[in-house]
Amino acid sequence: MWGCIIRDILNTFCFLQMTFVAGIIVYGVCLLVRKRKGKDERRFCFHDVWYGLLAAYFVLLFQIVFFSREAGSRTDLNLVIGGTWTQDSQGRAYVIENILLFIPFGMLLALCLKKLPIWGITLIGFVLSLCIEILQLLTARGYFQIDDLIMNTLGCLAGACLVRGFLWIHSCKTGGSDTKPW
Repeated sequence: MWGCIIRDILNTFCFLQMTFVAGIIVYGVCLLVRKRKGKDERRFCFHDVWYGLLAAYFVLLFQIVFFSREAGSRTDLNLVIGGTWTQDSQGRAYVIENILLFIPFGMLLALCLKKLPIWGITLIGFVLSLCIEILQLLTARGYFQIDDLIMNTLGCLAGACLVRGFLWIHSCKTGGSDTKPW
């Protein structure tokens, strides 16, 4: 199973060039907006970096879930919970990969939208996943699977919890222990 996951991850490397370009463009736009608002452009701001990485993530996500597949190649619908967890290692790898695919999204949303509670971030992850599943069904570029929806949402939740937990621990160590991570 892990061999399948590693192979599938390595197959996404061909999309990294476009992903990198998108991230740089959004980061540059953030810097220009900051400069036009009269902010100190010499000061490095991680917030701009998070937005650049979020844009790069979206480009990579759409390359993986739409453009890596031929239109009309997948027309199935699976509404059975646990239906994709099969006996073969590739089927199990797909389930794990769906969780891994959305962990960065949850992390980046938690960094970009620090005031949004974790349930709000998870809801955004669910809605994005639902939109992807519906578009895959309509374009026949992927199967609509309820398991994908659940695993993507869990991945988003895990990513948000990782970041919020880290930020909470960091604030406790720096004296701001009254902030709540959730």
